[in-house]
Amino acid sequence: MGKIAIFILFIVSSLSLFGQKLEKFKIIGIVVDSVSGKPIEHATISIKTKTGFVALGIVNNEGRFIFGELADGSYQLEFSAYGYNSKIINSIVVSVSEKSKDVGTILLSAKVIDLNEVKVEGANFRQYIDKDVFIIDQNKFTNGSRSTDVLKRINGLSVTPGGDVKVLGKSDPKILVNGRSYDLSYIKSLPASSIKSIEVISIALPKYDAEGYSSVINIITMKNLIDGYNGDVYARIGTRDIFGTGVSARVKSGKVSLDAYYDYSSYLYLGDYNLITTFKDNIIDKQIGKRTNDFSSHALTTNFLFNLDTLNTINFSVGVNRSKINRQSTTDYITTSTVLPSTINSTSGNAYDNYRLIAEYKHVLSKKKLDHSLTTTGYYKKNNESLEQVIDQITSSINNNNINNIYSDEFIAQVDYNLPVDSKKNFDAGVKFIRRKSLSTYAYLVDENDKNGIGPGGGLAGEVDYLQKIEAAYASYNANLGFMSFLLGGRLESTRLNTQGTSTSIDQNFLNFFPSIALSKSWKQFGRLKLNYSRNIARPGVGYINPFVDTRDPNNILVGNANLRPEFGNAIELTHSKRFRNMFILTSLRYNTEVDLIQSYVYPSQDILITQYQNIGSKTAYTVGTSISYDFTEKFSMSLSTFMNKVNNYDRLLEVSTSGYTYSLDGTLNLNLGKGYNLDASVMYASPKLTPQGTIYGVNVIEASVNKTFDKNFSINVIASDITNSLGLTRKNTTTSSGIYQISETRFNNRAFKISAFYSFGKDFRVKRLSRKVNNNDLKELGKQ
Repeated sequence: MGKIAIFILFIVSSLSLFGQKLEKFKIIGIVVDSVSGKPIEHATISIKTKTGFVALGIVNNEGRFIFGELADGSYQLEFSAYGYNSKIINSIVVSVSEKSKDVGTILLSAKVIDLNEVKVEGANFRQYIDKDVFIIDQNKFTNGSRSTDVLKRINGLSVTPGGDVKVLGKSDPKILVNGRSYDLSYIKSLPASSIKSIEVISIALPKYDAEGYSSVINIITMKNLIDGYNGDVYARIGTRDIFGTGVSARVKSGKVSLDAYYDYSSYLYLGDYNLITTFKDNIIDKQIGKRTNDFSSHALTTNFLFNLDTLNTINFSVGVNRSKINRQSTTDYITTSTVLPSTINSTSGNAYDNYRLIAEYKHVLSKKKLDHSLTTTGYYKKNNESLEQVIDQITSSINNNNINNIYSDEFIAQVDYNLPVDSKKNFDAGVKFIRRKSLSTYAYLVDENDKNGIGPGGGLAGEVDYLQKIEAAYASYNANLGFMSFLLGGRLESTRLNTQGTSTSIDQNFLNFFPSIALSKSWKQFGRLKLNYSRNIARPGVGYINPFVDTRDPNNILVGNANLRPEFGNAIELTHSKRFRNMFILTSLRYNTEVDLIQSYVYPSQDILITQYQNIGSKTAYTVGTSISYDFTEKFSMSLSTFMNKVNNYDRLLEVSTSGYTYSLDGTLNLNLGKGYNLDASVMYASPKLTPQGTIYGVNVIEASVNKTFDKNFSINVIASDITNSLGLTRKNTTTSSGIYQISETRFNNRAFKISAFYSFGKDFRVKRLSRKVNNNDLKELGKQ
């Protein structure tokens, strides 16, 4: 009876409000941080009368809000935001004769938040036992900023000029968007304005694949709260980044949301190279040449979100990526022990067609504050890759044609169950099935007098069918005990690798367990200390297994190996983090070992060098690193990360080892010059990598950019890379194997310029209009933002 009475009272009060004459009266204002004075994005405002709730609103990205079409009367405003103390203003009197009332600047003070593991002041950084969450301050990013600009400013992350990301100095993290996998072209081109937060998961959680990823980056995007559309259009032109254009758009109508992205890119790289190969102290091959790489791609991604109700959500994602790369080289053979003409032209072209479909259904099993949920995900990806190599031996008028086609698909099904036991305990479990299949067909059309056809590879023509099946079950539990927090988890994987080819038949089966352990302790003055251990696996991909004979350099032939095994790694990491008022410091110590590493092995065969992959390497590394970010003022900030590695490599086939130190340094500066101008500068240095058989070139790049925002919707960005690099950048690789010493150098002009223009359209529909029909579903949705 009590609930019925409350419902009747709500209906009566609503009818009485609608019975009043409404005028276009407005209540306006702005919500800011009481200390920094910065707008508080996603702050919510509820407006009430004596009879009850009227409407709910959310500020825009400038912290401003507006309520319109209010009747005469007295109202109460309540302001709240995650990480801040709420504030209430009573007796806001509305009179239609005034037309509007400006309540001015509302100051909210930050509070100390208990975040399951550690207490952190402020609302822009949160720490958990399994991840660090960085809430993105949109004021630091200009119109046209992309996801890579955001990642550069996250503590412990670094981004190479090519867009590759490192976590605490570790390469190749798994990058997700809202927990789902996408093509890197889509991820890199996400507008900064669409990013709500970045989750950095430095421990290999059982929920994610153990395959090769010791860390995960999850980009969380903003949700649209009212109907409408917006987006941006961009174009760029440059010296290496020749041309690019694209559009991204977001639309919401009722319970359906859609965002779409399209990008076209064209790149051109020019370089000179020389190669010297010595066998038993005698030079057997010396080459000088020129290389050109021309790359272009089209990428289209669409994401659909259906909010069926507060308990059920469906996501669909469809992606298409088509790209081509053409390589041309002219090589002069100065000294060679083989019967080759003095000059050879080599042309090769790759074409990639990639199609992706993701379907996800999430069901919330309860309506409690700590919802436990069941998520089912299906993932399908199809790839077609073709490669054609043409070798033109000019002086002998011989053309060799080498063709390779790879057809592959991947299917993934996963069911994940998440149970927050209470505010300090969480349980997660699930199962996952992965099926990867690829078919490689190859044909080597070679003149009978040419020696390039010799060597392994299953013959001059044939096919290889490769099948990979993985079945996994995982579970993890984390809890805050008060004096410390912990995470315990494990992932059990059954793997079958089957390879069938013209001259190959291999069947391998593995059963592996991958534990994950983390311990964390926090002190108010000292900061947080976290210790974790994890194990991972790296299975050989089709590029390593494919026995296709790569003959772009007739003196140096590359061949795959269908008999490769997975690599395994173990890592122990200790991190300390401390946040001050305007500074954040993160220090890490890491020890990791890797066994059965897939390494290239070079050996001679009738005066021709054959390079083949084998499981012959092992590695031990000790890493120490520090990452610092500091806000000097509201308009001037910097970040700096540096890592040092002590690396020991061993090649058990050659019984040789290499040992040494490698270093890396990444730094960025951001300066808001006022009047719409923003300056960014960055420097990246990485010393050459050490391998069991030699070294691989490092990175040395200096980059600066100026962004000018002309109004809220239009901006231009000018980027200059290595403007002092007048002599060009040299990339040097060395290889030592079975009496063979090979050194190759590629020199290209790394100086580059690029101009980009961005235009935003539509409206900022994160501002919610006044509505008398706001219900508990709306409140719950806003509470999740």
